[in-house]
Amino acid sequence: MQVLQTLRIQSAADHAGLSIWSEREMTKTSPTPRDAWPLLLARLDHARAATDSLFGLLVDDAFYDRTIAERHRIGFYRGHLDAFDWNLFNGRLFDRASVNPAHDRLFAFGIDPIDGQLPSDSVSDWPARAEVEQYCCAVREIIDGELRRCAHAGVVDGAAGESAARLLNVAIEHRLMHAETLAYLLHQLPLDRKVEGPRSFVPDAPRVEPSMVEIPAGRARLGMPADATSAFGWCNEFDGLDVDVPAFSIDTYMVSNGAFLAFVEAGGYRNPAYWSEADWAWREANGIEHPVFWRRARGEREDRGVHGVGAAQGAHPSRDVEDAHEAHARLAAANEARSDGGASDSARPNAAIEASGEGTAWTFVTMFDEIALPLNWPVYVSYAEASAYARWAGKQLPSEAQWQRAAGARHAHHGNFDFAYFDPMAVDADLHERSEAGVVGMWGNGWEWTRTTFGPLPGFEAFECYPGYSANFFDGEHYVLKGGSMRTASCMIRPSFRNWFQPRYPYVYAGFRCVDA
Repeated sequence: MQVLQTLRIQSAADHAGLSIWSEREMTKTSPTPRDAWPLLLARLDHARAATDSLFGLLVDDAFYDRTIAERHRIGFYRGHLDAFDWNLFNGRLFDRASVNPAHDRLFAFGIDPIDGQLPSDSVSDWPARAEVEQYCCAVREIIDGELRRCAHAGVVDGAAGESAARLLNVAIEHRLMHAETLAYLLHQLPLDRKVEGPRSFVPDAPRVEPSMVEIPAGRARLGMPADATSAFGWCNEFDGLDVDVPAFSIDTYMVSNGAFLAFVEAGGYRNPAYWSEADWAWREANGIEHPVFWRRARGEREDRGVHGVGAAQGAHPSRDVEDAHEAHARLAAANEARSDGGASDSARPNAAIEASGEGTAWTFVTMFDEIALPLNWPVYVSYAEASAYARWAGKQLPSEAQWQRAAGARHAHHGNFDFAYFDPMAVDADLHERSEAGVVGMWGNGWEWTRTTFGPLPGFEAFECYPGYSANFFDGEHYVLKGGSMRTASCMIRPSFRNWFQPRYPYVYAGFRCVDA
């Protein structure tokens, strides 16, 4: 258990510093393959550190917990990351006998959430954690030796003709994507199934007032140009194209918890007029009444809002929610008192709720805490919930082209991304960049849903080494997300990067902003 102890000791600040330096400085293309190898190997080491440290957040018997019904058990991903690297490199950059062919297959593929189809495995179906750790260590030892040999030889291409740089970048970004997946899986784990981590802090600030920015007609670049050989991009980022976008208006900020609270309190989750037929059926079948990261404070009735269904027909986000703000102010004060108080309060996640003496407010579950709902943080919801809010507000979600037109083509230099924090921050925080058009916080702090279904760009060609990465999801059932979250690596905070998810999957660090309908 020495490895686990070491991982748990590693501080979030140390890890953040490593990720910021290595990703921002080491993604620059080197002039020759021999010079590129050391940078790529260092980035692979960094990506491993990012994922390894997350498994150190588990208490010992939580390794095979399943936190989201549609997903694998957490322990699967420990084996998957190294099995993926092995299956990617072996036969392309080297040819070695497997240390465990059964594990190569067992941990090969993750699960894309599919409505109504849930995994049915039990803990007893999986190898013991010690066996998984041994497999990962053995695989890494072989991979590292062979990659050092390739680096020394200045290998340019793999056996199938794909460049060695592409293979390394696929391994690196695949692992960094799973660093984010693991974060939201662990987020859903009960607090007592994780080691204690940093408590959340929400500074006092006036409520963010919604506003919109007018974007003039113009062109937006989607993806990367076909001749972009100086930077890595996934298959769905090619071939890039410029599209004409008519003038439109877009929210200056991401929709906040405070703004979304008005929709909840107006009975938005009880009115089918705001939901598509499939989305409403999902909401009904699962009893969904609010965002998955929210909790009702003590004494709050789960049927609250039902009386607002009729009134919600004419409701609008500008309705008065001052009573809710006063209640949240009391809870925030209780949170602050808890952070300065004795051990008895700090040991109880619900101490702030109990101290408030109120039963009319909401709380927010962070990675390591439960706090008064931060009204200025972005709301994290599924596409279905975001679309319902937009209809209620008389707006719509932006298209991918509209989002890109508002964000512009420049790379973000700072923002809430690259593993610096486990929590989001206010949608109008100073850390966020403002696009040239005047839109705030489009990079980091939460992925942003678009209304564009995920599909290929002209000239799309799947990677030989990972043919199903994109093509398996060109089914009209996935929607494009842009931007990134606080748990997105900076190498993927690029204008051309395209994320995607199914519309009724609420666990991602994903929010939205609206455009005029």
